[in-house]
Amino acid sequence: MFTTTAAQESCALTKSVNIDQVLAQRDAYARSLNAAAVAMRNAGMHGDVRITLDRDRSRKGSTHHWPDQDAVDEMLRRHDAAAWWNLLKDTGLYSFLDAEGRETWKRNLETGEHPAFLEANVVATFQLLNDQRSAIFERGVTALFRSLSWDYRTNSPRRFGKRLVITHAVEHLDYVSFRFANTLDDLIRVMSIIDKKPEPDSARAGAYRHLQSLGWPKKANNITIADLVQLRGFKNGNCHLTFLRLDVVEEMNRILARNHPNALPPAD
Repeated sequence: MFTTTAAQESCALTKSVNIDQVLAQRDAYARSLNAAAVAMRNAGMHGDVRITLDRDRSRKGSTHHWPDQDAVDEMLRRHDAAAWWNLLKDTGLYSFLDAEGRETWKRNLETGEHPAFLEANVVATFQLLNDQRSAIFERGVTALFRSLSWDYRTNSPRRFGKRLVITHAVEHLDYVSFRFANTLDDLIRVMSIIDKKPEPDSARAGAYRHLQSLGWPKKANNITIADLVQLRGFKNGNCHLTFLRLDVVEEMNRILARNHPNALPPAD
């Protein structure tokens, strides 16, 4: 049987999740759906059921003729999407993924393009992410580098420097932009891993929620995040980010050079 301990050992997860219980609940839900469908068919009962996914912001759903098998399959698929989402958050896998990986999972869950929430699929997913851990991490460093603006003197297109200017970080000096919060989550995650610190749980305690709670930058401006970076916001919506650990920055630059040996010129 697949157990929480086995999952943690194979994927080096720090969160405790009773996956066996979640799988048992899924099995019970599937059996109850099928039993209800059979009972309704035997009684000659039919009707339309409209199904929506809670995380689908458009609130668009699909209408099926209950108790057709398509309706049963769709309801089970929506249940599985929620189970995958909770698993990603509760195990810390969501925080481990880079922005590209998180966006792919979110899109697949919203469109139903995800595997059934079965034991074999859960084990395979954990193992795959564990095997790709280094590649995902280095991809995150590269994506972070590419996402930054090179319109300012402190941003060197050659490498990470001591300071960065990040555009569109704040909207009207009141609201932290989601794009900036995601970038900051990726940056802190990368730097924490290099510094051999636990990966921050961006799913439940990410940069957006943290900065909003502090009232940054209107109520509190010069703030330090995880002893790694210092942030200062400006009325034009920009953020000046200062790195506090240059040894970690140099390791990020080595990762860039390793992945793009011909694209990045040497440092001055």
